[in-house]
Amino acid sequence: MFTRVWIEEEDERLKRVWGEKGSLKILAAKHFPGRTGKGIADRARRIGLPTKRGNLGHGQVSYCAMQMRKAIEENGPLTCYELESAAGVKMARAQEIVREWLENGECHVVDWRRRSSDGQWSAAYALGNGENIPKPARKSIASVKRDWYARRHGKKRTPNPFAAAAGLVTIPQGQQGRVINNCWDDQEAA
Repeated sequence: MFTRVWIEEEDERLKRVWGEKGSLKILAAKHFPGRTGKGIADRARRIGLPTKRGNLGHGQVSYCAMQMRKAIEENGPLTCYELESAAGVKMARAQEIVREWLENGECHVVDWRRRSSDGQWSAAYALGNGENIPKPARKSIASVKRDWYARRHGKKRTPNPFAAAAGLVTIPQGQQGRVINNCWDDQEAA
């Protein structure tokens, strides 16, 4: 069986493209015509490249980070939940990358937004170094209950039939029977 010797130029090309996404077959066809995926993997192991191609920093993490940066640049500050849909990355990956960015000073918190799903606060991140805005204080239990009661009963409020007897409303004088305001009455007056 004939085996082709690897030349120095091919080794350099292999080091340069080893982190590209895609299968080794595609890598072989694109950059190394006449070589198999197994042959490329063997050569990579011999010259000391990592066995998992995503470990180079050119793989999935940096691709996700690139997509997240692009989404933030196009849409402005985004939360991790918004980054998940805008950049097409998984939530755990987005949170991991944002944590890394915060440690390195590559992004900062510019806003806090309530999630529509559960009402919890989510930080909105912008690129660049800056001051992090602190998380808003929690509402008191009394305030939460008051808001809940207003939402719950505000929509179901019906007129009180005893409001006139209790003196809460005034009865129109000078007309007998039921007073009905029609929508066309206002137009004639105008």
